[in-house]
Amino acid sequence: MNAYQLYLAVFDSARSEFLPSDTCARIDDVISYADGAFDLFISRSVAEKIVECHAEFEEATTGQNGNGEITNNLFHYVEKPLSVILL
Repeated sequence: MNAYQLYLAVFDSARSEFLPSDTCARIDDVISYADGAFDLFISRSVAEKIVECHAEFEEATTGQNGNGEITNNLFHYVEKPLSVILL
């Protein structure tokens, strides 16, 4: 499993209503979800990177200067940087 695959599970649309809005709480949620769903320990720095990539993706897609290009933004802001992090 890599960090991108964990990202897809954590930020799945079925969980969207349960995601905390606070950054620190989101980091804790990523760590808890990895442990609970996959019995996987991830470091805080990896969880921070996952949350950071999500925030960058959201800003690039729907932010004030967002371009709305979901697929392209997902690849560049999330998949590309997270796929290289093996868990």
